[in-house]
Amino acid sequence: MLARLLGPEVLGAYFISFTVFMFGRALVDFGVLTHFIRMHEEPKDIEIKTAFTLQQILGGAYLLVCLLVVAPVAGIWYKIPGIELLVISAGLAAYFYSWQSIPLAMFERKIEYGKVGVIEVGEILIFNLAAVGISYFYRDGVLSFSIANVLRGIFPAILALVLSGFKPEILFQFKKLKDMVKVVYPLFSVNITLYIVMMAPPVIMGNMAGVREYGLAWMGYIFLQYTMVIATVFQRVGLTTFSRLQKNKKEFDRFVNNALKLLSVIYVPILMGLASISPVVLPLLYGSKWLGMERVVIIAAIPLYLSALLGILTSALLSKGKYKLVMTQSILYTALYWVTMYTFVKQLLSVSMPVAHLCGIVGAGWILIYGYNKYCGKINYGPNIFLLVSGLSTMGIAYYFAGMGHIIYSLAVWLVLVIIVLNKYKELLPFFKKILDANSKHEI
Repeated sequence: MLARLLGPEVLGAYFISFTVFMFGRALVDFGVLTHFIRMHEEPKDIEIKTAFTLQQILGGAYLLVCLLVVAPVAGIWYKIPGIELLVISAGLAAYFYSWQSIPLAMFERKIEYGKVGVIEVGEILIFNLAAVGISYFYRDGVLSFSIANVLRGIFPAILALVLSGFKPEILFQFKKLKDMVKVVYPLFSVNITLYIVMMAPPVIMGNMAGVREYGLAWMGYIFLQYTMVIATVFQRVGLTTFSRLQKNKKEFDRFVNNALKLLSVIYVPILMGLASISPVVLPLLYGSKWLGMERVVIIAAIPLYLSALLGILTSALLSKGKYKLVMTQSILYTALYWVTMYTFVKQLLSVSMPVAHLCGIVGAGWILIYGYNKYCGKINYGPNIFLLVSGLSTMGIAYYFAGMGHIIYSLAVWLVLVIIVLNKYKELLPFFKKILDANSKHEI
């Protein structure tokens, strides 16, 4: 509804503030969430207080930088009315993540994914209710997104505190803070490159191709974002499960390879199937203002699938403590992404985002594959290559039919592939449930 009401230009301005929010949230978390999840023993009270203090310092500093530096620079760089207010609201939302990061970590340690879901869904609901409601009545995109940004920070923070019973307490001991930074910094440094990648489209595309093209590119990814929940679940469960299997190399390798195959079985038809019918679905959902977004979607499906597979390998390597190797891959990916986008943005416009994504994944992903085969086990390439090739072929055929207006043919082609894949890999379907059950019973 927001897309139909406001159009790509306004959404593009909001996505700039969203980048500020996501970058700030990563900085505020500083690897604390992942550190607490993968700890073998329960975090001590002093560790929790120290981590919360560190996050308060980082959150306050980031908000101050947004007020004094980022907002004024954004106003000069983009020359978009109201961009300063959007940036400041995003900085405030990022600060409030410091109040929910530790409760989220405690929930995930206990496999209480229901509470995690309540917080994450609550954030989505409050943001959309505020943004849609204000936009509908006032037709003011800047005002609606600014208020929604603030609420997306405050509301989930309140939910996290209420559901967890966490009582925030500051403990400022310089030595403890220094020790905590040494422990969590490697985890932060691995993930922060992903958010540096997020900065490329607003900095490069938003300026060189225009905010409208940036809006088209981001909405193309958002169209596919709900399929990413599948990949996120695999990564979350994988990080916990693989950590508990470190001493059993054979079982560890079996779980990783089964996770890769199962992810492909589930994700290929859903992700690539949705992308292939985008020529029909997108005009119905977003209207004529968003014409051309289907080109972003069809290409974006490829790197999103590859990213999901590499996410499992990343979890496996992190559980083995191979932070430097993962960091090397992240740095190379970041460099390739920025260079590719800068090189092709004027020619490809919005499509330069998925193209840069694909080049980065292909150009840097081999490091994770090499690392896994050297330190963890051996990847069984056959099933994933088969599923990738068959998925790409089916997506291309279905996309052609959808472009011609024959969506029934598109769905029929996918139905045939799904039947073939389910029959070939039906023994994998109970696998994900087995992982969850084993975790909840602490059998792994």
